[in-house]
Amino acid sequence: MLPAKKDVWGNDVKRNDSITGRLLENFVSPATIKKNIETRTDKELKDLFESTDEKVLPTQKSLDKTLTINKEKYRISSEEYNKSKEIFGKTSYDLISTFMDSEGYKNMTDEEKANMINTIYSYAKEEIKADYAKNHNINFVSNTSKNEVKDMYNTINAIKKAGGEAEDYINYLSGVKDLKDKNDRINYLQNMNISQKSKDAIYQNDLSTYTYISSGEDYHYNTLQTINNGKVSSDYLDYLQQEFKADKDKKGNSISGSRQKKVSEYLQNSNLTNIEMYYIYAKEGYACTKNGNGLTQKQRNTLRKALENNKLNLDQETYESMIKILDEADANAKKWGVD
Repeated sequence: MLPAKKDVWGNDVKRNDSITGRLLENFVSPATIKKNIETRTDKELKDLFESTDEKVLPTQKSLDKTLTINKEKYRISSEEYNKSKEIFGKTSYDLISTFMDSEGYKNMTDEEKANMINTIYSYAKEEIKADYAKNHNINFVSNTSKNEVKDMYNTINAIKKAGGEAEDYINYLSGVKDLKDKNDRINYLQNMNISQKSKDAIYQNDLSTYTYISSGEDYHYNTLQTINNGKVSSDYLDYLQQEFKADKDKKGNSISGSRQKKVSEYLQNSNLTNIEMYYIYAKEGYACTKNGNGLTQKQRNTLRKALENNKLNLDQETYESMIKILDEADANAKKWGVD
């Protein structure tokens, strides 16, 4: 039995069993088919193609019967090829439709829209490879030369593993297109009406490693994830947006201990784990204080042990800076007679 024929969006096409019907299908004009616009997505793509001459129509995207995975070539069967058309079509349609409905879409130029749509098509092809690899016990890693496609694959894959929706990343990308400052992007992400699982995955795979963002890569996030059993509390994103400033007296001088009090109260009222709180408290400069309100020796030891146990998996510079903070804190505790 022949596999069901697929349309450009991966949906089954009902076969015409009559001889007359098949003849009509075979001789129908391609131009007539192109005019048969069924959805808003189809119409928008047609308009975009006409205004930019970019290849944004699904009919302009070819699928190979040979897949290159980890530099190895694999010839797929007719059944697998049919499945590839389904994956490509449905994945592309769902994400492109989401993109067109996003708040950022209407503010983009036609060229920017076309670039995003073609990135989605390329992502869908990565999904075909991933599905084939999974079914043949091959370890798949996206190695496309297009960074935006690789980022989309890795981030959406992380979102789906966390239990979120792939569409969340598309909505995020369209919304932060013009935001270059890291805090602005974090704020946008925090205010999105999506699951916390998706937010965490987007931060981990997009924001924490986006090198062009003014604040640079968040190595502290990566370190916390490593020493905290592979997870970082959702409150970490909220912490990043805090501005802990010392109170001022009448003369405009900072009031001693006021900033530390704000940091301490914030951490105590958060859902951060103990190890996360110790880490942030030390990073904020309160591993040890003269008034004895810093981390205790036991807390510093707990943090030090977590760091040292994962030394090989941590960024060396971040690891050394945190160990230096703890060494200085231990020395000060002894000098000040606290703890």
